[in-house]
Amino acid sequence: MRYTHWMLIASLTIFVLLATACQPKIRTEAELGQAFQKALDEMVDGNENTHNAVMLVQGSDFTWKGASGLANPDTGLEMLPDDQYRSASSAKMTLATLTLKLVEDGAIDLDAPIADYLSADIVAGLHVYEGTDYSGTITTRQLLHHTTGLADDWFDERDEGRFLKMALETDIDRLWEPAELVAYVKENLPPLFAPDEGINYSDVNFVLAGLVIEAATGEPLHEVYRKQLFTPLGMDHTYMEFREEPRPSLAGRALSHVFYEEVDYTSFRSLSADWAGGGLVTTAEDMTRFIRAFADNTIFDDPETRDSMFDWMPWQGDSLDYGLGLMRIKGKTLTVWGHLGVGQAFMFYWPDGDVTMCGTMNQNEVQVGGFMSKVLKAVESYRE
Repeated sequence: MRYTHWMLIASLTIFVLLATACQPKIRTEAELGQAFQKALDEMVDGNENTHNAVMLVQGSDFTWKGASGLANPDTGLEMLPDDQYRSASSAKMTLATLTLKLVEDGAIDLDAPIADYLSADIVAGLHVYEGTDYSGTITTRQLLHHTTGLADDWFDERDEGRFLKMALETDIDRLWEPAELVAYVKENLPPLFAPDEGINYSDVNFVLAGLVIEAATGEPLHEVYRKQLFTPLGMDHTYMEFREEPRPSLAGRALSHVFYEEVDYTSFRSLSADWAGGGLVTTAEDMTRFIRAFADNTIFDDPETRDSMFDWMPWQGDSLDYGLGLMRIKGKTLTVWGHLGVGQAFMFYWPDGDVTMCGTMNQNEVQVGGFMSKVLKAVESYRE
């Protein structure tokens, strides 16, 4: 199995591909739906080891959801539009939003050291770089911005992704606790730079942010999620896997199968390591409820709270920026923001067209740039 950092794969190919494409004029909503379904089917049929996909696209003048392939290839169970899937890191946007909700409530100060919230054993030795200990200076803002300098627990090129190999090969039954993830990074992966001296995408940043949320509220992260976001937004079929009881979207149906190349890791308890860095089971409809409310700026009491999350920092060349828990991808003709996750779970908003796109390919080894290009070009054609 080849281990490569999924974010590098995505950033190299995603919306840079949004160049003008030739396609027949789409005149009706039915034809628009057919174009979406064709794009989804081509992703499944045209990529080895891609067994299923699901998507919901919503604009002011249409809503479409569909699926393709098999939710369970072993049994031949057909994928349905309301099937659940792992959010993976697309949920970094929900975690950042939850954090900012608590900032509004006065429970968290983004610029206070996380040492003000977390226990000494978590913070001690967290960030020692070139002989200087920065552990007591790291802030929640830096966590959400990925500017702490902390290494990524899932994949670090210096140890060839040893943690990812463990999760997918040797320790698949291990249930990880957040403090164990932090300890792993401290023991095995030295920081890459001093805080605010660069940007490095790292899951442990969001694990620490989740611990800050729990410390600030005195409640488990999944309960804070439900109280602050899931219940108010009607996300009835979203839950934190391994931390609370499943909330099925369709009776008698389990989580749709997800793959890393040829490995089906649907049942692996080692995915508990995702936690606050992803960690949600959800549906395309629930994620659409979230990103639509975010786009309409109805989640926060103060509209400026959401806008503060658009604090964009250059990340990967000219095409990809990172804010507070969300990415902005700038193509040749279109720009979107939202978040992507391993397994190509995606949640994006196209501001110029007021269109949301949520779903998953349930396969790490595919590129969604060309796919989403087709989706948005179809919308443009429909609206001409």
